[in-house]
Amino acid sequence: MIGTTPVSNAAIGQAFKRALERLGYDATWWTPYWLRHSFVTYSLEALDESEVAMLAGHSVQVSRSQYQHPDDETLYRKSAGVRGKLVKARKEKYTV
Repeated sequence: MIGTTPVSNAAIGQAFKRALERLGYDATWWTPYWLRHSFVTYSLEALDESEVAMLAGHSVQVSRSQYQHPDDETLYRKSAGVRGKLVKARKEKYTV
């Protein structure tokens, strides 16, 4: 709101685009929605689901269904971590 007048989504989008252009970015496809979506998606890689849901203002189920879609690099990194734990556990079990 500006004073008592609500700010429209279009006005927010235009202000966002102008700010990006002033910073020298190509604002063709960047939107406030994209920024929020990216924030929540990447936050899910580092924070607990309940923390991200609280920051985004919605339920854990919404976080999972709408924002949790890791890219190939994330999947590879996380699966490598699991593989490392499995190898370590196997060595500990079979090393006397």
